[in-house]
Amino acid sequence: MHKLYILTFLFCFYHANGQRHELSLENLLVSSFLPPESFDAFVKQKGFKTTHDNRFPKGTAFFRTNKDKSISRFINRWENADTVVISFQTTSHQELLNWQQDLVKNEYTPYNERTSSEEKNFTAFQKRSSIAKISQRQDSTSTWYCFTLESKKLPPATAFQYAEDLLQLNSHEYIAAVFGTANVKKDQFYFSENEVNKCSVLFPNTSNQVIFVWNDEENNKDISFLILGGLANHSNQSTIFSGNQFHKWRSRQGIYLGMSLRELQTLNGKPIEFYDWSSNQPGFVVKKNDGRINLKNLGIQLQCLECFEDGRKSSKPILTSETVLHANERVLVNSLIIIPDKPTASIK
Repeated sequence: MHKLYILTFLFCFYHANGQRHELSLENLLVSSFLPPESFDAFVKQKGFKTTHDNRFPKGTAFFRTNKDKSISRFINRWENADTVVISFQTTSHQELLNWQQDLVKNEYTPYNERTSSEEKNFTAFQKRSSIAKISQRQDSTSTWYCFTLESKKLPPATAFQYAEDLLQLNSHEYIAAVFGTANVKKDQFYFSENEVNKCSVLFPNTSNQVIFVWNDEENNKDISFLILGGLANHSNQSTIFSGNQFHKWRSRQGIYLGMSLRELQTLNGKPIEFYDWSSNQPGFVVKKNDGRINLKNLGIQLQCLECFEDGRKSSKPILTSETVLHANERVLVNSLIIIPDKPTASIK
C-alpha cells in the first residue's frame, strides 16, 4: 500500500506541468509517508515557504497566500516513534468542504473521540491506520479551518510473533490495516446472558482466532483484553474455535493453547493452583503465583478432558497441579487472556 502512495506522489510531482493544485486528502496521505526532507520539497513545490510560528512547536511550518492574499494557509509535519502528524490550516471554507467530501469518498468512518477539556469542537474520522480531525478556530482577524491527519506507523503482519504484540493494534481499524479487512470482523462477547461487550475477532473460526474486547465500544477501540481460545462463559458460538492445539499465537512467556498441565508446571518451576471445575471460575489459574510465570498481565484457563465423565466434583475450591497430575487427569491450557499494562476495565 505504501508503494502505491509513493508512486501516486511521484506521478503527480513530475507531471504537474507547473500547475499548483490545492492540497487534497490524497496529497496529505501521500506526504505522510515521505521522509521530512521530501515532505519539505513537496510543499515548497506547492508554493509554500518556511515560516516561524509559535503555534507549530514541532517540526517545520510552511505558509502560503494566494495572489490577492484573500486565502492564507499553514502546513506542518512532525512525527514521533509511532505516528506521523500533518496539520493543515486554511482560511478557505471551501477547502473544508472539499476535505469532508474527500473523507466520505474515501470511506472514512466518523467516530466520537474521547478528549480532554482543552480539545473540543472537532470531528474525527478513521480509516485503517489514519485518523483525520476537522476543527475550526478564530483569531483576531480570521476564521481558520484546521485539518489534522495522524498516520499510525504500524508494523507488517510478519512482525507480530507473540500474542502480546497484538496489543499495539488498539482499534478495529488498526487490526484491519495490518491483517486485512477480510480477516477481522466485528462481533459481541458475552460475559453472561445479560452482559455483552463489543469485540473484534481476528481470523474468526480458524486456528489463529483472537478476540479483542473493547473498552470504547462506540468506536471499537481501546483494548480491555485479548482472548485466545474459547472461554467457558463465552456464549457466542460463532466466535469459538476448538482447534487450540494448532493455535498460532502464544504468550511471550512460552505458554500456548493445548499446552499440558505438566509442561505448564515445569515452565513455572513450582506447582500451580487453579479453581475447581465446578466453581464459578472453572479452571482459571489463581493469580497469586510464586513460580516463574508472571500472571500480572496474563490469565490462564485450563480444561480437563476427563474430569466430568463420571460426574466427579472436588470438595476443594482450589486444586493444585501436583494433585491433578498424580491422578493422571488430562488437563490442557484452554484459553489465554492478555491484559494491557494499564487496563481501564477489568475482566468481569
